[in-house]
Amino acid sequence: MMYNDLSQVFRVLNFYFIVNNKSTLASQYRSKLQVAINNDKGSVLFLSSSGNNQTQEADFLNAIMQVYIQEGLDEKNLTATNTEEFIDGQLAIINKSLQEAELDLEKFRLNNNVIDLSAEGRIIYDKVEAIQQEKIRLELLDRYYDY
Repeated sequence: MMYNDLSQVFRVLNFYFIVNNKSTLASQYRSKLQVAINNDKGSVLFLSSSGNNQTQEADFLNAIMQVYIQEGLDEKNLTATNTEEFIDGQLAIINKSLQEAELDLEKFRLNNNVIDLSAEGRIIYDKVEAIQQEKIRLELLDRYYDY
């Protein structure tokens, strides 16, 4: 059978289309969907769906899994972001508190003539060491002149 133009093809073939509204279609898929959990506290879900077109059912289940996985990732990312913001906030509070304590300590030292013993001790130690080095140098000179 040979056709001269497309209008002849459409006269011979009959096409049928069913247009569903979204909520009706969603209800149909929802009623076909079976969900089972592996145990009471499990995080593994078993999904199944039945229908005339296995490829369409597989695509439906794969799409649901992609949405489920993405929502899980989004929730984990939100939790991580909130945790990071909380820690940053706590660190800022602690940092401010430490700076205030450091200023208070410095004011106390200035008002009470308190010295830093570790710094003062280091200065005294360096002076003693320098004096000992000078003593050794002078003893060597003395021996040299006595010889």
